[in-house]
Amino acid sequence: MKNSKGKLALIRDNEFYGIIGTETNTIVNEVTVCIGDIVKVKKDKYYNECEGIVAVFTNKIAIMGLASRQIDTLEVTEIVQSHEELKLNSNPHNGYFNILKFE
Repeated sequence: MKNSKGKLALIRDNEFYGIIGTETNTIVNEVTVCIGDIVKVKKDKYYNECEGIVAVFTNKIAIMGLASRQIDTLEVTEIVQSHEELKLNSNPHNGYFNILKFE
């Protein structure tokens, strides 16, 4: 994360969902998917194609809407919005999350 003022955290209702820019083991078009990215997931026999923000859910890195499935078990097809676009006090994923300074 290129932020001279420190790291940023993904927060919802005062709960921590990860450090913005933390890399996952998933790569799309030669770009590593990170916490805070909004990604598109290919349709599977258990769920429809969808978009969601990458975050830490319980004890795994997953995608909002598919939080029960670890990200590396899903077929991520595209990074729709990069975590690098997130700024302090912004509200990604239609205001569902807040971006706050990690201290």
